[in-house]
Formats: sequence, structure tokens, C-alpha cells
Amino acid sequence: MRPGYALEVEFTTLEQMNKLAVPKVVLFPFEDGDALWVGKKVK
Repeated sequence: MRPGYALEVEFTTLEQMNKLAVPKVVLFPFEDGDALWVGKKVK
């Protein structure tokens, strides 16, 4: 690679049906476990 090169990259680390996977760093302590904020698009 040199300056000026263009490329298209797609990363897929793990894919599972009906499961949500997130990095551990986005979790925060809540009550007796961990929690996660989830945004949902509303029409």
C-alpha cells in the first residue's frame, strides 16, 4: 500500500442468527450485571 491507493474493506468477525454481539467495552454495570444502551429506528 502506498499513499493514494483506494480499497474497500468489510470486517465480519462473527455472525449468528437472532443474537446481538457487541464489544465488552460498551457494557456498563447495572444492578447485579451489565447493561447496554440500544438505539432503535422508529418509523
